[in-house]
Amino acid sequence: MDYFINQIIHFDSINGLIKLIDNDNSTIQLSRPGSRLLTELISRRGDTMTREELLQLVWEEHGLRPSGSNLSNHISLLRKTFSQLGMNENIIITVPKKGFRLDAKVDLTRFYHHDNNDTIENIKTKKITIPIIPNEYTLVPKIKKMHLVLMIIISLIIILFILNRYSFNSRKDDSLEIGSCQMINLSEDKNSVEKIKILESLINKRQIDCKTRKSTIYFRFSNFFPEKDYDQSAIFLTQCQQNRNNRLTQCESYLSSTIKKP
Repeated sequence: MDYFINQIIHFDSINGLIKLIDNDNSTIQLSRPGSRLLTELISRRGDTMTREELLQLVWEEHGLRPSGSNLSNHISLLRKTFSQLGMNENIIITVPKKGFRLDAKVDLTRFYHHDNNDTIENIKTKKITIPIIPNEYTLVPKIKKMHLVLMIIISLIIILFILNRYSFNSRKDDSLEIGSCQMINLSEDKNSVEKIKILESLINKRQIDCKTRKSTIYFRFSNFFPEKDYDQSAIFLTQCQQNRNNRLTQCESYLSSTIKKP
């Protein structure tokens, strides 16, 4: 997820990169705990997060040993990073005997001024990865460049469809649960035992976390060339994390393509 802090700082939470807007030479790589810490503070901006909450969300839930000194050190590093990028005001506030609070304006879009009219540059599209598919299928050895571009375009359309039309209150009759993940079917057809097995296999192969943290996974099974004389299929899958207020915080997308020749 891309965040724009006070319309000065650009934070890419997926890759843990922080920089001045429109200045790639200022890019700073955050550690994974540092990136998670800033993401949690952004998700609850304006509210005080206790030390216990941050230690659990940033360290414990990721199999790391929490400590108060680690938290204090990472808060200090984030403040130094903002200072290095020219943000002199302290936007990470220490609340004595309680915790920390982010006091800043955070947007998901970048705002511009052109001919005195405001326009918006949409959220940058995340990189699509092609995972290993279940054993009973064979990954297409070579996909022509045009076909690959077509599949990526289709997957991006589905992601935009999800972000614009679906929320975490999606229809219950189209959903099922795998572990702590709520599965939402975007296809017109209903869920089947075969689909569930394929989804479980894909989740295990890609090590998608459906055990430690509540999330929603949107998926779609489709044929990308329906008129061909052999079977081909694509699985589009997007996992969206939820915070304590059941609000979407970040999404990661996956695309699997397969061919079953006669």
